[in-house]
Amino acid sequence: MKDWKLMLFIPFCIRCALKGYLNLTNQQLIRLLNEESLVIAEYIADTCSTQAMVNISFGKLYLSVISIMIYKEIEKCVYECLSMIYHLSGKHDMAIRYYEKLLHLVKDNNDAKREASLYGDLGKAYKSLGKVDEAIKYYTKQLVLIETMDCKERINYGHRNLGAVYLSMEKNFEAIKHFEKFLTISIKTGDKKIQSVAYGNLGTCSQSVSDFESIAYFNECLKIALETNSKDVEIRMYLGIAETFSSLGRHDEALGYLKKVVSIAKELGVKSSKGLVYEKKGAVFEALSIARETGNKEHELVSREKLGVIYIELGKFHETLQCYERVLDLLRETGLVVRLQVTYGNIGNLYQNVGNSDNALKYFQMGLSLCQNRGDRKGEASAYIRLSDVYTEQGKCQEAMNCSKKSLNITQEIRDKKGEGYSVKNMGRAYLMQDMDNEALKCFERSLVIAKEIGSKKIEMNAYFHLGYLYQKCKEHTKAFDHYEKALRLAVSS
Repeated sequence: MKDWKLMLFIPFCIRCALKGYLNLTNQQLIRLLNEESLVIAEYIADTCSTQAMVNISFGKLYLSVISIMIYKEIEKCVYECLSMIYHLSGKHDMAIRYYEKLLHLVKDNNDAKREASLYGDLGKAYKSLGKVDEAIKYYTKQLVLIETMDCKERINYGHRNLGAVYLSMEKNFEAIKHFEKFLTISIKTGDKKIQSVAYGNLGTCSQSVSDFESIAYFNECLKIALETNSKDVEIRMYLGIAETFSSLGRHDEALGYLKKVVSIAKELGVKSSKGLVYEKKGAVFEALSIARETGNKEHELVSREKLGVIYIELGKFHETLQCYERVLDLLRETGLVVRLQVTYGNIGNLYQNVGNSDNALKYFQMGLSLCQNRGDRKGEASAYIRLSDVYTEQGKCQEAMNCSKKSLNITQEIRDKKGEGYSVKNMGRAYLMQDMDNEALKCFERSLVIAKEIGSKKIEMNAYFHLGYLYQKCKEHTKAFDHYEKALRLAVSS
């Protein structure tokens, strides 16, 4: 089904609830609409996938009537649905809540296979939140349990999961230990695809331990990629080998592999947007290699910044973070402190996107201090807006309000209408958290006016959703529905 058709299911679900087609009590109806509208608003504003939003609509509907369900199996299905929705939507803290509920149910049923799977899900969710100690705890529980089942395939994935966490912590020796076990089992089972993954992981881990071992592992992975015609893996291995040769100062050999990357990526680019990303990545690596060889730090800086953007496109958090941290070093070495604030913001955004709000705050505050010292009023306002977003996510409404007021004062002073729109919107969210609905309503109405003035569809869509929610709280359901529909139309057209 097309995305725009799926989007239309959301107002349809709300209309059914408002018309009484669902046969809910008033209390259930209010709870359903309050929860549903907030979730939809949040996910639309964060450009969540349409499919996930539709699922959330139905998931919240199921949850609102779960109190009258008497069958554990149905309850389990609901939790399965909601945990999956929140996982796919990147709301890992909420996914964890439902994974834990599921865990209690499967333990009661002595379902060891599902219990092991849930330990893996919890490990993955905690890893996504940057809580690596919790991730290791659950992945270890998973491995211990599946070893009692004597299932080689599942044991294999247990070692792979633990290896990946240790790699993200840069504990490479621990990671290598698990990836070696992962490889041994893969060879015994004869699964070439899994062997390829194991060799690739070992190559990455070994880069900081032994460059030559790293190249050997990448080459083993490359052999399998060539046998199986896996172009995506082939590109990754060429990039890995090129990067390793570059670190050894063997730039001619590095460039030879990078040319192979660009050649394959051009071929894939006709069929896949990812191919174009890899082509860009190959070109950036080539530029980076030349910059290192010539000692041109400014050129290296530009290449690192571009590489960070590409890693974001590929969804590689760890590699992106490494790029931006190197950018910070280069900015300090070259004296280009004027650009530090942008990089602090990029790193803060990166941590915020994976749910690590404490680190996000740290970098946003560093950016704020820098802007204040330099007298950069626009940058200062931007930092306050970012801080307000994080405080809102943490439920710290007073801190969010303080930052929003400061950003509003600055944006009005420098006549930055877009910044003013975001500031007013954030104030509305802070008022909403404190149940100060009249003040929130004024803020969202004001942000709507500003959004229309400057043509910002994102701010306009957000304002319509929050206004819809506020009208719904006042039981003005017709107005609520109208505002939801306007927001949805903007979402479909954007």
